[in-house]
Amino acid sequence: MTNRFRNRRDMRGVTLIELMVTVVILGIIASVAIPNYTEYVRRGYRTDARGMMTEAAQQLERFRSVNGRYDQTPAGVAFALPAALRTSPRDSNRVRYNISIVANTLTANGYWLQAVPVDAADACGIYLLDQTGARLNTVGANPAVYLQNCWER
Repeated sequence: MTNRFRNRRDMRGVTLIELMVTVVILGIIASVAIPNYTEYVRRGYRTDARGMMTEAAQQLERFRSVNGRYDQTPAGVAFALPAALRTSPRDSNRVRYNISIVANTLTANGYWLQAVPVDAADACGIYLLDQTGARLNTVGANPAVYLQNCWER
């Protein structure tokens, strides 16, 4: 009588080596896919923040068209950014960017809006937009750096 497991063709199952090779391949795929997916999601949040800043700029332009200036009405009532435009994304429980007017930049003739990331690990830094449509980033101590790859994708 012969042992039925002697012939390799009759063996069933997965060896430990095959299982380990599969685990290594999945690990390599995950190490590439997870950071790419994370960056893809962050780009979506940045796009949403840029859209909200455009809405805020439109609010300021409407205010100026009615009052002749950006900062206040003829009666002296100051412009206030609507609460719905102060955080991004609007439809999420977790805020990714705080949107505001840069301190002391709202004047009769101009303004600077900013999107400040809540996550300190955001390498793109603070996004700035003025009344002419000029855009800048504040990354660390260098406010003149504009990272097009971050904010314009």
